[in-house]
Amino acid sequence: MADQQTKPNNHNVFGTLFPLFLFAAFAVFILVNNERIGQMSKGPSRDEVDGGKHIKWQKPHYAKFRTFKETVAAAKKAKRPIFLDLYADWCHPCKKLEKQTFSHPSVRELLDKYYAVKFNIDKAEGKALVRRFRVNRFPTTLMLGPDGRERERVVGFYSPRFFRPAVLAALTNKDLYTQLWWQHRKQPKNLTLQLKLADRSLLRRKIKAARKHYNALMKADPQDKQGFGSKGLFGLAKSYSRVGKYTQALRYIERFHKRYPKSKVRIDTYRLELYCYGKLKDRGSRASRRVYQKKYRALKKQFKTRYNGRTTAFH
Repeated sequence: MADQQTKPNNHNVFGTLFPLFLFAAFAVFILVNNERIGQMSKGPSRDEVDGGKHIKWQKPHYAKFRTFKETVAAAKKAKRPIFLDLYADWCHPCKKLEKQTFSHPSVRELLDKYYAVKFNIDKAEGKALVRRFRVNRFPTTLMLGPDGRERERVVGFYSPRFFRPAVLAALTNKDLYTQLWWQHRKQPKNLTLQLKLADRSLLRRKIKAARKHYNALMKADPQDKQGFGSKGLFGLAKSYSRVGKYTQALRYIERFHKRYPKSKVRIDTYRLELYCYGKLKDRGSRASRRVYQKKYRALKKQFKTRYNGRTTAFH
């Protein structure tokens, strides 16, 4: 009998421990699940969004030159390219670009190989650079050689993933324009490549080349079945606006409205039209200014009504 009392009963042990095991497993599940829910409520971290943890974010080091002339002189002496950021205090995308893209390690490590400089476009030196490089949208970032000549430019905000290739290409002097040119030469019927080449040509101020490609797109897709015809005509309007020929740009915009009233780029076309009238309303004779001012106000009102107040100018 004593032996029977001291000998463990397997059924009793299982019956006692199994509920405890279930309780422990359930408690662990609750803790883990709560932690996940907490992380989800906070949202993904800034590092996780860009594909890595424990990333050290740090603004790039800007060389403190008072003028662009001083920058070029130093760059020539050091044989280093120039990274030129043209910004404005009122420009939200400019601040976003510096905070989220320039400060990312994958971009910042490349910027360390440049003379990185920034100029405010509302100050004298910044205004001069805007005229010199024909900048009309912000933010605009220019990658220049040590001699101050443009190698590459990026207009607008881009995440590190898409911004980095342009910085790297300019650093190795293999600009995107040249790459696109060779790709298009190998695939002359690829309209997507041709559109990219046309836009890149325009950014590089190769106006004649850009217009040639935009006209080719219109000819290849006159009914706009693939969307290239309207983009080609819009590109032609941009090409005249880019060099300050706003009345010619408006003629192409008028053609655009007649031929492609349902195009996907019509909102951008209205923005460009508003921008052109905004430039013309303060130029010319008093009579012409009145006409353009009237058209500008009417278009702005129409734009607000039609597109729910999205009146961001095409600058």
